[in-house]
Amino acid sequence: MTPVRNAKAIFNKIPTGYPKPGKTTVYDTSSTIDIETLPLNGVVFVKVLYLSANPYMRGKMRDASIVSYSVRTVPRSTSLREKSGDIVHTPLLEYAECSIQTHLQYLDKINPEPGLSLCVYVGALGMPGKTAYFAWKVLSKAKKGETVFISGAAGPVGTFVLQLAKSSGLGPQVQKKKSRSSKTWAQTSLLTTKLRTQRKC
Repeated sequence: MTPVRNAKAIFNKIPTGYPKPGKTTVYDTSSTIDIETLPLNGVVFVKVLYLSANPYMRGKMRDASIVSYSVRTVPRSTSLREKSGDIVHTPLLEYAECSIQTHLQYLDKINPEPGLSLCVYVGALGMPGKTAYFAWKVLSKAKKGETVFISGAAGPVGTFVLQLAKSSGLGPQVQKKKSRSSKTWAQTSLLTTKLRTQRKC
């Protein structure tokens, strides 16, 4: 088979101010890969469908790579568990069109629900949603009528916690957090949720 493009997003260097596309981050299209002849030896070849971009990634950008959670299809597999044609949720893989997944224990097979977009598996059914769910259900032990302060309620995990709090009967209420560089308001009611973030540059 003719080799195909394997484009990658590369974190080239830590910015001193705002990131500059082409300098701090580079979109590299020079790599190619031959899907049919690539040796796998018991591992799985995956091709990206959706990538997750989350604020926590900032703290991980210390080398020339960008890794995150993703939803990918399996064009080829030599694993006894994952089969060609499967759709999987993957852990921290590089931002590339194609990758080799060697840690098969971290792959979660997705059985798509009719009418549900696969992008949901990097959001509400992915790391942000799962983090919020277990933090709220297992750790918070909050009870109806109590007041809950959510730090970072405008972020992906915080917005899910906000919805879980509302569905558990904690509202209406207003919480406000201030810092030197930003102000975040999260207001909940039994019917609506409003989020607004203001940032000073």
